[in-house]
Amino acid sequence: MSTNLPASAADTAYAEGQAALPAVGVTGISLAASAVPYGFEATTLSIDGKKLNILAYHADHTLMVQLVPVAKAMGYTVDYNAKTGDLTLKKPRRVIKMVLNYSEYNLNGITSSAKTPFIRGNSTYLPLRQLADLSGYTIVQQGRSEFKLTERSENDVTISASEELAVDTEPYSFSFHYPVLSAYANKEAMDKINLFLKETAEKWKTDAEQELSEAWAAHPNKDRIIDYAHMYPYGFQAQWKVAYNEEGMLSLYADTYQYMGGTEPDRLLRHSWTFDLNSGQALTLLEASGNSPDYAVKINQYVNLKIASGEVNSTPPAQFPGIETAGTGWYVKDGKIMVYVQPEPGAFLKNEVFEVSVPISRIAE
Repeated sequence: MSTNLPASAADTAYAEGQAALPAVGVTGISLAASAVPYGFEATTLSIDGKKLNILAYHADHTLMVQLVPVAKAMGYTVDYNAKTGDLTLKKPRRVIKMVLNYSEYNLNGITSSAKTPFIRGNSTYLPLRQLADLSGYTIVQQGRSEFKLTERSENDVTISASEELAVDTEPYSFSFHYPVLSAYANKEAMDKINLFLKETAEKWKTDAEQELSEAWAAHPNKDRIIDYAHMYPYGFQAQWKVAYNEEGMLSLYADTYQYMGGTEPDRLLRHSWTFDLNSGQALTLLEASGNSPDYAVKINQYVNLKIASGEVNSTPPAQFPGIETAGTGWYVKDGKIMVYVQPEPGAFLKNEVFEVSVPISRIAE
């Protein structure tokens, strides 16, 4: 039976945690000096100007926070099914679903991955960054344990998942979804974007089915197909992300994963598009960069500078090939052009795409 978390033991645990918080001005607490378990520390969030004191902790550079108080401050109702571990957050135009101890998050049917939500001391914890991204909030860190969250002024459009695209032929069965826009005033532009996304996804399905069929036909040991590297030795997955949805612009990217059964290296590819919601047309990098005539030179210089200085968060390529060349791509996020380089096939298991954020203001100078 489903129970509503705001009225459950989770709120009791939250209240107990509030009572254990240190005095104002103390930003951290140690396990030895506090009754708070698991090394949690007092953290202050400002959500649309409202102060919220919660318990949180850092796990592998990820800030994990109490779900109930944060979600309620964002305007969600929270429902928890204790039997299945299902968690559902609801508010207008957004339904977020997740399952305890699973890394998959679902926003209006579109899935993404992050650190798994879990329960400690009857409170549920999840990554703050993931919740903010799925909810349309920006985060600014203002101190060691202080963060400001502000809701973005998003375009008046609903983005949800399509019906399932599926291939049922063993052993390369797979299924996936793609984004569908609805409830937007400019129907002509919306329909144009929806048609493009539909045709793109259907081509992925057709191409993957053909390639996997050929790989299976060429497999030398069909009777020994068990692959211990992952659950699906043959298959295709697509994970989508809405990177930017403001000021009449919509920027999307998708990471596709193709498992080749050991006949060829598995593949991770990133695909991205930025649309003008007034026309339904895909924007060029020149247009997205503010129509600066030397945009490519400035982007290449900035990316190479960041690589040379070591100010990057993932392993850079041996040589950056330059924007708008084979193996590179871009999308828009928070006033920046996000430049990425496709990984080598051998880097698939790292699940890593190298990218650098280039401020549009730097390109327009």
